[in-house]
Amino acid sequence: MEYPNIFLIDLVNRSSKNKNMQSESISNNMVARIYKNTYVFPIQVSGNYLNIYNNISESIDFMKIDSDFVYINDIIQIQDIEYYNQNFYNYFTNIMKIFHFHYNPMLFRNIDNILDKDKVNIFAYKFIDNILSLIKTDVIIMTEYLWDQVKYFLKKSFNDTFVNQLQKKVLFLPPAGFYRYENISEIKKDYSKIRFLWNHILSYPDKRYELFERIVKKYIEKYGNAEVYITYDKNDKVKLDNVIFTGQLKEKEYSDILHKTNFSIAVTKDESFGISLTDSIQHGHMMVGLNDGFYPIFYGDKYSYNIDNIVDGIYDVFTNKREENIVYHKNIVSKFINGKQWENILGERLNELLIDKYRAGCIKGGKLIDKILQLIDKKGIVSKYDIYAEIGFSKGNTDYWMQYYYGLRSRGVKITYINNCVYYFLDENNIGKLKQEGFF
Repeated sequence: MEYPNIFLIDLVNRSSKNKNMQSESISNNMVARIYKNTYVFPIQVSGNYLNIYNNISESIDFMKIDSDFVYINDIIQIQDIEYYNQNFYNYFTNIMKIFHFHYNPMLFRNIDNILDKDKVNIFAYKFIDNILSLIKTDVIIMTEYLWDQVKYFLKKSFNDTFVNQLQKKVLFLPPAGFYRYENISEIKKDYSKIRFLWNHILSYPDKRYELFERIVKKYIEKYGNAEVYITYDKNDKVKLDNVIFTGQLKEKEYSDILHKTNFSIAVTKDESFGISLTDSIQHGHMMVGLNDGFYPIFYGDKYSYNIDNIVDGIYDVFTNKREENIVYHKNIVSKFINGKQWENILGERLNELLIDKYRAGCIKGGKLIDKILQLIDKKGIVSKYDIYAEIGFSKGNTDYWMQYYYGLRSRGVKITYINNCVYYFLDENNIGKLKQEGFF
């Protein structure tokens, strides 16, 4: 079954140097792998948060893009895109939207501040930004655990009807990045010594690197014979001796490090999912976690420890419970849906919404749609430049365009991208002919 098209905005070269640590970038990459009808549009960004929208505006050419849905991660707020300028408003208000809400530390760390009606603070403003994006979107992707945190806030601030209506938009799915190593092959590990791995961002306070370092130092002092790998460039924040900094890693290189190391410690305070830990589990790591963080919420109490006894817990697992611990964590991770199920769940929801949109689209722009169809029938495949010239639209103008787009799609028109530019066609054979002629 062919599912609707997705246009995915991918922000690259953000402040974090190690792309493996950027859950949004990992997710974007995997959405395109899992969900076949995805066009990823990379946008180079630089500077602070406010510059993101300048970079997006400078990069997006509305004459070259179209899709049934736009897929946006929570680093971008939908309302900020819509109100950037009139063209953006026309386009992004009318295109259907998927909003992937990964995580907002404000939600976990500052929930009481957000809810305090006597305080006007940045926490409330930032989180309200997220809520506005949730309201404006057509499909929300998040984990069930994250929704519980969002719902707690919503129920304090809105009535049950609003919360229930918003929940109807939500698909409870793991981040697509989880499937990066879904089918990774087993490789026999070297257990001659414990090899700790830190594969999180060093600078995020919620990751609590200082606790990881404190635990590893105590372990080495008490039991010795350990190595430490950090998937990051060399950093002054790290005070451990003889650390192996891997630097920036490509996907296969990162997987090799995951295979080479054998032990992960979950110290993070809050997570909505924890892709770095599932990466480790999928590569056969042993794992323990602090009981005051997110670890016991996801993985239970069996291997949860407090800061005073976790070092002995690590030694016990590595020495006596190696296989038991690995199997325990793999069994938990195996309960998540697979990548094909992820695609089908999303695709079926998008199909339902697109059919509703088609019904509305068929009503509007009938004569112009007929004119465009005649053009496509005559030429076989056309660009948006061709269409605009035919119907007399000014180049780059997005006013009313999306209603015609959905009207065309409802009449059987398909899209494809050739040299990063959208084209429209009816007959798949025309694509094959153009390939033979060397058009792309």
